[in-house]
Amino acid sequence: MAKLFLSYQHDDERLARGLELRLIAQGHFFEYKVSTKIAGNWRAKLMKALADSDAVIFLLSERGLESKYVLGQIGAARAYASIKTQLMLPVMVGEVESPPMIRDIDSFKLAADHDRALDNLAAELNQVIADHAQKVPPAPRIFVSHRHKDEPLAAALVSVIEAAFPIEKSDIRCTSVQPYALQPGERVSERLRTDINGAELVIGLIGPETDESRYVLFELGASWGRGVPTFPVLVRGATTADIPGPLGERHSIALRDEASCLQLMDDIAVETSLQRRSGVAGRVAEQAKKLAEQAGAERKSRTQLSTKSKTAVVPTRPDLDFARMAQHIENYLAANNFEMVSFERVRANVNEAYTDAAMLEMIDKSPNKFRRAKLKGGRPGIALVP
Repeated sequence: MAKLFLSYQHDDERLARGLELRLIAQGHFFEYKVSTKIAGNWRAKLMKALADSDAVIFLLSERGLESKYVLGQIGAARAYASIKTQLMLPVMVGEVESPPMIRDIDSFKLAADHDRALDNLAAELNQVIADHAQKVPPAPRIFVSHRHKDEPLAAALVSVIEAAFPIEKSDIRCTSVQPYALQPGERVSERLRTDINGAELVIGLIGPETDESRYVLFELGASWGRGVPTFPVLVRGATTADIPGPLGERHSIALRDEASCLQLMDDIAVETSLQRRSGVAGRVAEQAKKLAEQAGAERKSRTQLSTKSKTAVVPTRPDLDFARMAQHIENYLAANNFEMVSFERVRANVNEAYTDAAMLEMIDKSPNKFRRAKLKGGRPGIALVP
């Protein structure tokens, strides 16, 4: 199964839909289906979907060749093809000739707009995509960067991801966890660089000694340089001071407890094309609990040592990450095109650990972004500042 992107001009929508349905029947996936209404910054979201795809299909009719959007997407695909082996599949519709900018790429012909012609075209495209996948291994959706010392922690993280999402072997690259490790004989640096370039998300497990690992620094530096979405994930008592180099400006998440591990799964669902499993909440929670135990093992040990040498300070409330809370709620509002939301709905759809008191404090800390709101029935909530 490949992740596909279909580029077409609006007048060719019926043709695009017919081809899309046939390719979905072959087992392929489109992040945005034909005629989908995309909320928010639709241009940016479409370009991200194009960048993340394994192959881009261009319907080049006379109208398509006059579309600035289609021509722009051809240019973008050429750039991505050079850095992540993305496959370009131009389809010449009718009697049009291949334009100069793609004459070096083999194209397909669709002479007539009827079911048999579309069936034949879909079969041809499917075969080419399958052949390409055998020659060029697909890039992982998630790349897990970690030190060898954190192999048990990486395995626990992968177990939660496997519980939360249907995962194929090619969806994850984690060099210490089978079956997601490198194959014998592969050129390590070259393969990792290719995987990072094509990944939808890089998760960096950041411990107190991460800066001692040359490979982790290489991987995280490559993800930053390529603009790949990257989550610095703090484990074993690490703090933001342990995040290497320019990634320090990226917001991080600390795996302190089961709730933070579950929040990480929510973030993965937003950032990648992976689809959540249904009816597995109990299994995911069980694996998240194990991950939290692994992630906090060294931190607990350090805390115990510390309390022996000095008087422990008991916090009056948990150390809440208000910046991340604000980002989660802002992302939820944007994804649903909401201006406000009740605290109750935030707990149901964002994070059940966010209490009313915590959200009120977060609002007070972000006066330029949020304000307090009362919704229907007097329910307390949060609203965006215009």
